[in-house]
Amino acid sequence: MAYFRQSKRRTALFLESLLGQPCWAALAVKMQHQVTDALRPTYDALAARVPTQPHLGIDESATRQAAAKAWLWTCVARWFTVFAIRPTREATLLDDLLTDRFAVVVVCDRAKMYWPVGRLQWCWAHLRRDIRALIDGDDPQVARLGRDLMRPTREVFRPWSRCRDGTITRADLKRMLEPARRAVGRVLLRGASSGNPRLVGMCRELHDHRDWLWAFLDHDGVEPTNNASERGCVTR
Repeated sequence: MAYFRQSKRRTALFLESLLGQPCWAALAVKMQHQVTDALRPTYDALAARVPTQPHLGIDESATRQAAAKAWLWTCVARWFTVFAIRPTREATLLDDLLTDRFAVVVVCDRAKMYWPVGRLQWCWAHLRRDIRALIDGDDPQVARLGRDLMRPTREVFRPWSRCRDGTITRADLKRMLEPARRAVGRVLLRGASSGNPRLVGMCRELHDHRDWLWAFLDHDGVEPTNNASERGCVTR
C-alpha cells in the first residue's frame, strides 16, 4: 500500500486475484494495524535517537494521507533512516524531529525552513542544477556568471570522491578545495553586486551563508550533497 501507493481495496484485490490469498479491504486494514503495532517500539526507539546523531541528511516530499495533502520527512543517519509523515512542511516540524538536543550538522537543500537549525550543509548537487539553469538562460551576463561558477563547482566533486573512498584525508580535501572555495566566493560576490535581478538574490543568499556550502570540510561523515535523503524519499 505504501510503496506502490495502492488503496486497501486494490491491495486486497491483488492478494486475492494474483496470489490466491483470500483478502478484503477490512482485512488489509487489520493487517496494517497489526504490523504498525509490531513495529512501533522499534520505530519510537530509532526516532528518539535522531537528535543524538552527529549529522543527518534531511529531505521532504509531498505525499497524501487519505484525501489530504501531507509531507514525508526523511531523516538519514549513518546506520538507520527514520520516516515521518506530517501535515506540514513548516520549520516547526524540525523541532519535533530534532528537539533541542541536536547540535551538529543537517545536510539539506536550501529551503528556508531548515535555516533555523543554524548548522547546515547545503547540497552541492542542487546548487549545480541551479548553476546549469543560469548557463542555459538567455541573458549573456547570467550565463557568463553561471559558467564562471560552474568551473570551481566541478572541482568540489573530484577530490571529494577521493576523500570518500579513503584515498585522501579530510584535511587534504580542505587544502585542495581552498582555491575553489575562494573562487566561488569571488563569483558570488560579483553576482550579488551585479544589479541583475536574476543574479542578485541567489548570489547574495549563497554568499551571506557561504559557510553552509563548506561544512563538509570540517565535519567527518558530512557529505556535500543530500543525495542519501533524497533517495530515501524516492525509495520509501
